[in-house]
Amino acid sequence: AVVMGAEYLSSIVDERGRFIYEWQPDSNKATNDYNILRHAGTAYALLSAVDFASNLKWIDAAERSLDYIVRSAVACPVGVVADQKKKIAKKAMCIAENHQVKLGGIGLSLLAIAKHAEVTGSTKYITLGENVALWAEALQQPNGRMSPHLAPTKTYEGHTVGTLEWVTEYYDGEIVLGLVRLAAVTKNEKWLDIAEGMVHWIVTSRDAGKTTELPHDHWLLYGLNDLHRHRASNPEHISHTLKIVKLICSAQNDLRDSKLPRDRPDFIGGWRYPPRSAPAATRMEGLTAGYKLLRDFGDANNKEIQAAKSAAYTALQKATSFILPLHYWPETVMYYTNPQKALGGVAGAHADPSIRIDYVQHSLSALMQMYDIMDQKEKAAKKQRL
Repeated sequence: AVVMGAEYLSSIVDERGRFIYEWQPDSNKATNDYNILRHAGTAYALLSAVDFASNLKWIDAAERSLDYIVRSAVACPVGVVADQKKKIAKKAMCIAENHQVKLGGIGLSLLAIAKHAEVTGSTKYITLGENVALWAEALQQPNGRMSPHLAPTKTYEGHTVGTLEWVTEYYDGEIVLGLVRLAAVTKNEKWLDIAEGMVHWIVTSRDAGKTTELPHDHWLLYGLNDLHRHRASNPEHISHTLKIVKLICSAQNDLRDSKLPRDRPDFIGGWRYPPRSAPAATRMEGLTAGYKLLRDFGDANNKEIQAAKSAAYTALQKATSFILPLHYWPETVMYYTNPQKALGGVAGAHADPSIRIDYVQHSLSALMQMYDIMDQKEKAAKKQRL
């Protein structure tokens, strides 16, 4: 599934570096929408597949997609940052789309840039990455928060393009993970300091006192897992991971749920009704990161942690069974007008045949992480038998 998915993604990158954002296999048409955050996340997933499968033939397509990010880089909107940070902001570069700079776009671009350096050993995009990371530094407030999440880069007749009011909670985790991954390849502790400050604000302010209202934030779980491997003395990483992992596991569709239609066993392992591929894959990604953190750093004598780790693995097994049938295999594309165009893609849902790049991105990432967990479990079991 991972190899076929990577083949699909590499085949839909044009010469400009843009992906076919959404393909409708039933009508044999593409949509005209685009999203730079999903572009960057998909570039990261494709590079991860190169690493996973040791297959360099996808590198050219991945680098074209990174070059598109390079061409999206602009001077940052210095006017929206605090006066004492303007000097930093003037040196920064921002990733813009439709005259807007989104914090999540910065984070996911850093993620893709860092993955390229890790996979290829090349520093081709690192200078841009560090200049982009300066924007996060410029936005960080004394309490660790970064604001604004969304800023205009252009004005028309005194009216800014876009709004500073609506943001998604996922931007926070995206920038944390991007900074940690950049730090890992540049060995620059400053990026870890900034990420840790953001995490402290998330745990002690944004999410303080929340239980069922916590977002099922896969990006944050990735970030906590990675950050803890550099800053293992901070107990916030494990305690917050534990809360989110338990919440995701408890919300998964299973046979005990009275809302589950009795005639839809294929809904088991997903989330929501009706379940879709992307929400399931993102939660699966979060659980893989949470499982790894609890496995490697959780107290072996803490019953709550061990129970959550076990529940996460069970949920991951069910989620894998839910996700795989939504991939387009040879036998599920054979009746389309252009079967090769859909092969390796991932459907939006059982009743939604559309293939959007983030459906493929998240499913590939989830499956690669799950394979790694299963491989580690098998190796540990083999070692015990010897």
